[in-house]
Amino acid sequence: MKHRKIGNVMSDDVVRVGHGASCEEVGALLERHRIGGLPVVDEDDKVVGVITGTDLAGAGGVEGAVSAGQRMSRPAVTVRPQDTIVDAARSMARHRVERLPVVDEEDRLIGIVTRRDLLRVFPAPTTRSARISSTRCWCDRCGCGRSPSR
Repeated sequence: MKHRKIGNVMSDDVVRVGHGASCEEVGALLERHRIGGLPVVDEDDKVVGVITGTDLAGAGGVEGAVSAGQRMSRPAVTVRPQDTIVDAARSMARHRVERLPVVDEEDRLIGIVTRRDLLRVFPAPTTRSARISSTRCWCDRCGCGRSPSR
Protein backbone atom coordinates (compact mmCIF):
# COMPACT_ATOMS: atom_id res chain seq x y z
CA MET A 1 0.00 0.00 0.00
CA LYS A 2 1.23 3.41 -0.88
CA HIS A 3 1.81 5.59 2.19
CA ARG A 4 -1.14 7.96 2.03
CA LYS A 5 -1.16 11.11 4.10
CA ILE A 6 -3.42 12.10 6.98
CA GLY A 7 -4.45 15.24 5.12
CA ASN A 8 -6.20 12.99 2.56
CA VAL A 9 -8.37 11.13 5.08
CA MET A 10 -8.94 13.55 7.96
CA SER A 11 -12.22 15.34 8.66
CA ASP A 12 -11.83 19.09 8.66
CA ASP A 13 -15.24 19.84 10.19
CA VAL A 14 -14.22 19.27 13.81
CA VAL A 15 -16.49 19.51 16.84
CA ARG A 16 -14.41 21.06 19.62
CA VAL A 17 -14.77 22.69 23.02
CA GLY A 18 -12.84 25.23 25.02
CA HIS A 19 -11.14 24.09 28.22
CA GLY A 20 -13.75 25.95 30.29
CA ALA A 21 -16.74 24.07 28.83
CA SER A 22 -18.82 22.19 31.37
CA CYS A 23 -19.08 18.42 31.31
CA GLU A 24 -22.79 18.87 30.62
CA GLU A 25 -21.95 20.84 27.45
CA VAL A 26 -19.42 18.22 26.36
CA GLY A 27 -21.90 15.39 26.94
CA ALA A 28 -24.53 17.18 24.88
CA LEU A 29 -22.09 17.66 22.00
CA LEU A 30 -21.00 14.02 22.08
CA GLU A 31 -24.61 12.90 21.98
CA ARG A 32 -25.78 15.38 19.34
CA HIS A 33 -22.93 14.59 16.96
CA ARG A 34 -22.83 10.88 17.82
CA ILE A 35 -19.09 10.90 18.54
CA GLY A 36 -16.99 9.39 21.30
CA GLY A 37 -14.64 12.27 21.99
CA LEU A 38 -13.47 15.68 20.89
CA PRO A 39 -10.48 17.99 21.09
CA VAL A 40 -10.22 20.63 23.79
CA VAL A 41 -8.70 23.88 22.54
CA ASP A 42 -7.42 27.09 24.10
CA GLU A 43 -8.34 30.62 22.99
CA ASP A 44 -5.86 30.38 20.07
CA ASP A 45 -7.43 27.12 18.82
CA LYS A 46 -4.38 25.15 19.96
CA VAL A 47 -5.15 21.64 21.11
CA VAL A 48 -4.60 21.24 24.85
CA GLY A 49 -6.27 17.85 25.32
CA VAL A 50 -8.99 15.44 24.28
CA ILE A 51 -12.14 14.63 26.22
CA THR A 52 -14.13 11.43 25.74
CA GLY A 53 -17.28 9.86 27.09
CA THR A 54 -15.05 7.78 29.36
CA ASP A 55 -13.53 10.96 30.80
CA LEU A 56 -17.03 12.25 31.50
CA ALA A 57 -18.04 9.04 33.25
CA GLY A 58 -15.45 9.87 35.91
CA ALA A 59 -16.84 13.37 36.43
CA GLY A 60 -18.96 12.24 39.37
CA GLY A 61 -22.27 13.21 37.83
CA VAL A 62 -22.16 16.79 39.11
CA GLU A 63 -23.54 18.69 36.12
CA GLY A 64 -21.66 21.87 35.27
CA ALA A 65 -19.36 21.59 38.29
CA VAL A 66 -16.37 20.21 36.42
CA SER A 67 -14.83 21.66 33.26
CA ALA A 68 -13.53 19.92 30.16
CA GLY A 69 -10.06 21.20 31.06
CA GLN A 70 -10.21 19.34 34.35
CA ARG A 71 -11.47 16.04 32.89
CA MET A 72 -9.58 15.88 29.57
CA SER A 73 -6.67 13.60 28.76
CA ARG A 74 -3.49 15.58 28.31
CA PRO A 75 -1.20 16.21 26.66
CA ALA A 76 -3.09 15.56 23.45
CA VAL A 77 -1.52 13.11 21.03
CA THR A 78 -1.65 14.88 17.66
CA VAL A 79 -0.61 14.36 14.05
CA ARG A 80 0.12 16.65 11.14
CA PRO A 81 -1.53 16.46 7.69
CA GLN A 82 1.73 15.34 6.05
CA ASP A 83 2.13 12.36 8.42
CA THR A 84 1.42 8.95 6.93
CA ILE A 85 -1.58 6.81 7.78
CA VAL A 86 0.81 4.12 8.99
CA ASP A 87 2.46 6.54 11.45
CA ALA A 88 -0.95 7.67 12.72
CA ALA A 89 -2.12 4.09 13.21
CA ARG A 90 1.04 3.28 15.15
CA SER A 91 0.58 6.37 17.30
CA MET A 92 -3.04 5.40 18.04
CA ALA A 93 -1.95 1.91 19.07
CA ARG A 94 0.99 3.12 21.14
CA HIS A 95 -1.09 5.69 23.04
CA ARG A 96 -4.29 3.60 23.09
CA VAL A 97 -6.46 6.33 21.59
CA GLU A 98 -9.18 6.18 18.94
CA ARG A 99 -8.84 9.70 17.52
CA LEU A 100 -6.02 12.10 16.79
CA PRO A 101 -6.44 15.85 16.38
CA VAL A 102 -4.64 17.11 13.27
CA VAL A 103 -2.67 20.29 13.81
CA ASP A 104 -0.86 22.76 11.55
CA GLU A 105 2.70 24.05 11.92
CA GLU A 106 1.52 26.41 14.69
CA ASP A 107 -0.21 23.54 16.56
CA ARG A 108 -3.68 24.90 15.73
CA LEU A 109 -6.51 22.42 15.18
CA ILE A 110 -7.27 21.87 11.50
CA GLY A 111 -8.87 18.42 11.52
CA ILE A 112 -9.34 15.09 13.21
CA VAL A 113 -8.64 11.53 12.14
CA THR A 114 -10.28 8.52 13.75
CA ARG A 115 -9.52 4.83 13.72
CA ARG A 116 -12.48 4.40 11.37
CA ASP A 117 -11.00 6.97 8.95
CA LEU A 118 -7.79 4.95 8.82
CA LEU A 119 -9.57 1.63 8.32
CA ARG A 120 -11.50 3.00 5.33
CA VAL A 121 -8.20 3.20 3.44
CA PHE A 122 -7.82 -0.57 3.41
CA PRO A 123 -9.97 -2.53 0.94
CA ALA A 124 -12.56 -4.92 2.32
CA PRO A 125 -11.70 -8.58 1.79
CA THR A 126 -13.27 -10.17 -1.27
CA THR A 127 -15.66 -13.08 -0.85
CA ARG A 128 -13.04 -15.48 -2.20
CA SER A 129 -10.25 -14.25 0.10
CA ALA A 130 -12.61 -14.33 3.11
CA ARG A 131 -13.59 -17.94 2.23
CA ILE A 132 -9.96 -18.99 1.81
CA SER A 133 -8.88 -17.40 5.08
CA SER A 134 -11.70 -19.15 6.96
CA THR A 135 -10.77 -22.62 5.60
CA ARG A 136 -6.99 -22.53 5.80
CA CYS A 137 -4.95 -22.83 8.92
CA TRP A 138 -2.16 -20.45 9.83
CA CYS A 139 0.36 -23.01 8.67
CA ASP A 140 -1.08 -22.94 5.12
CA ARG A 141 -0.44 -19.23 5.10
CA CYS A 142 3.21 -19.73 5.87
CA GLY A 143 3.53 -22.49 3.27
CA CYS A 144 4.02 -25.60 5.40
CA GLY A 145 1.07 -27.33 3.70
CA ARG A 146 -0.65 -28.75 6.78
CA SER A 147 -4.41 -29.08 6.53
CA PRO A 148 -6.62 -27.06 8.86
CA SER A 149 -7.87 -28.90 11.94
CA ARG A 150 -11.62 -29.46 11.98
